[in-house]
Amino acid sequence: MHTIEFQKRGLPHVHLLLFLHPDNKYPSSTDIDQIISAEIPSHQDDPELYRLVEKHMIRGPCGILQPNSPCMKEGKCSHFYPKQFQPQTLDNKYPSSTDIDQII
Repeated sequence: MHTIEFQKRGLPHVHLLLFLHPDNKYPSSTDIDQIISAEIPSHQDDPELYRLVEKHMIRGPCGILQPNSPCMKEGKCSHFYPKQFQPQTLDNKYPSSTDIDQII
């Protein structure tokens, strides 16, 4: 079942209902850990990639360190940073990072 709507600028927007076979449902958190990982590259091994990741993919500082940061609303980061690292992947809540050093 689906409907296609056209937004203000004429772009299509789809609402879609799918029924998946039980074998094709969401993977477990263990499966997710085997598929997805993110690590900051080594500054020594690849300084250019490290610089790009640091510049474009790492947030901060905000909070007490920089209260005038654009993300700050009423004294708190509107993106809920800083976040604590999680010891394991959970697939039942808002996304958060897992600390690979705690797993190894």
